[in-house]
Amino acid sequence: MLYLTKDQIRSIVQKIGQPEATNVIKRFYHSYQKLLHSTDVLDLYDAEYFSTLDSLVTKFKTDKAIELSEYNRPAYSYLSEKIDQHASLLDVGCGSGDFVIAMAAREIKNVIGIDFAPKAIEEANSKLNVHKFNNCEFACKDVSDFNSEEKFNYVTLNDVTEHLSDSELKILFNKIHKVLVEGGELLIHTPNGIALCHDTDKSILQELRKLLMRLRGWKGFEWTVDQLHYYQEHINVKGYKNLKSILNECGFITRVIYDEPYKVKPLSYLVSSNMLVIAKKK
Repeated sequence: MLYLTKDQIRSIVQKIGQPEATNVIKRFYHSYQKLLHSTDVLDLYDAEYFSTLDSLVTKFKTDKAIELSEYNRPAYSYLSEKIDQHASLLDVGCGSGDFVIAMAAREIKNVIGIDFAPKAIEEANSKLNVHKFNNCEFACKDVSDFNSEEKFNYVTLNDVTEHLSDSELKILFNKIHKVLVEGGELLIHTPNGIALCHDTDKSILQELRKLLMRLRGWKGFEWTVDQLHYYQEHINVKGYKNLKSILNECGFITRVIYDEPYKVKPLSYLVSSNMLVIAKKK
């Protein structure tokens, strides 16, 4: 087991107090998470994890009346402006399938959702039985299971990359590169490692901002035991610069849109907790 249990986290919180316990626990995580692979924290993805995640994330209804997680809004909004009825889309790590169904509702040519978890695919298919879209399907498979003739205009990774190690990311990005058409786009929604709430990447401006906030009395964030426990499956939260570097190696040209744009746009990367990375196949 390569993670703290809830009882261990609760004990630290009770002994140290908040917000210092959050600071200590997160520093501990960051000290070893770069050594992990996704399989090292696999046991964290239990029924309680999905229930907790669902309760913490706000929802919105699309213009097609499909309910989505707020984390899906950036990719959905971007695609809604670009995609047409001739486009095909592959959603990797589709979970219970809401994003796939939302895109199918836009009447595009073909939408496929894939995930390793059989229970997620089972739930996705039960939702599909309700909506009955004939341009949509789900499968419990890997990107490499697609043959060389199957190509997509778009591939989406909605809050997936933070769960994978660098070596796993390189394998995944290379696989996706092969299934995209020339000029096709990979959309990655993920936490922004530069943001103070994550603080897994470093920036001189962010360190200065942190110092100024502490001089004004800020002592850090206070996370609940549940939040601290399940944040452990975020083993690789990157800033845009570091994610861009891996994508460039794998044959992509990238740009970024931050979820919470700051009034001074160049500083958005300091304050936005999440980002949408658009990676175009060279």
